[in-house]
Amino acid sequence: MDSKLDIIPEEALLINLKKYLNYQIPTFALFAFSFFSIICLIITAAAAVIFIPYITYVLNRYKKYNWMLILFIVIIFPSVLLIAFLQETLTLFLFLLIELAAFYFYCFTLRMVVNDWVREITMAKLIDYQRQRRAQQEEDERLNNGGLNGR
Repeated sequence: MDSKLDIIPEEALLINLKKYLNYQIPTFALFAFSFFSIICLIITAAAAVIFIPYITYVLNRYKKYNWMLILFIVIIFPSVLLIAFLQETLTLFLFLLIELAAFYFYCFTLRMVVNDWVREITMAKLIDYQRQRRAQQEEDERLNNGGLNGR
């Protein structure tokens, strides 16, 4: 049945984003443990740095500009300002840790919204598929009834 639901590339990107965001909960737990280990913190920060361009790309392709703006205002812009203007390492580290927490909260929130977007897409495709199937069944019945009446 999936082959009948014809997913376009933007929808496929959104479905992949949903898959990746649903794996963010263990990463968020890893972030919570990062207070006890610098290695966990480095891993979560690297994951955030790698994941931000992908999120931006998918949101841009799906034309979710408000979510991109929130990402820029809440995560990217403050992080760049902190790195550019803070010279004290401990203070910078603390503020970047807060930004990292904000990023994972953003991902958690985005995850719930993306799940709804994908659900809407799937339901719309399923409704279209069922309409086409019903129309085909009605056409078949009309042809069968017309063929029986013609004998």
